[in-house]
Amino acid sequence: MKKIMLLCLFTIICCTKSKDNIWLEYKTKDSIPPVLKNVLSLKSDFKIANPDEKYNSTDFIVDSLPDKQLKYVAKNKNTWRLAYTQGGFGKYNIVVECRVEKDSVFDLKYWETLHNFTNNIEFEELVKQDKIRLKNISN
Repeated sequence: MKKIMLLCLFTIICCTKSKDNIWLEYKTKDSIPPVLKNVLSLKSDFKIANPDEKYNSTDFIVDSLPDKQLKYVAKNKNTWRLAYTQGGFGKYNIVVECRVEKDSVFDLKYWETLHNFTNNIEFEELVKQDKIRLKNISN
């Protein structure tokens, strides 16, 4: 009986801990929280294409296309991640992470990498392997 109770308790603890790291992924730019999009637009207009849409992926610029293409938007409670490819000369990938509460952004983090990844699990694995490092955000 004690073994069954311990097993149940262990299962409850494991399930509770795993729920803390559940990321929901979205594949449309409409899923980006407006307040995050506003913050990213402070220095320049933040235009981004959905994963299946055309964008300026090289230095051959078409004015009507954005220079970013969404990889995914992920959410874990009130923490959001936005991953996209930055086109132009020297294409690379960017991940922005922040906490969104009401109409404010907190704890903004930023990664840049040439490593390719398609989802949040692959991104986290690259971070664990120290292949992607957090960048300092300066004005």
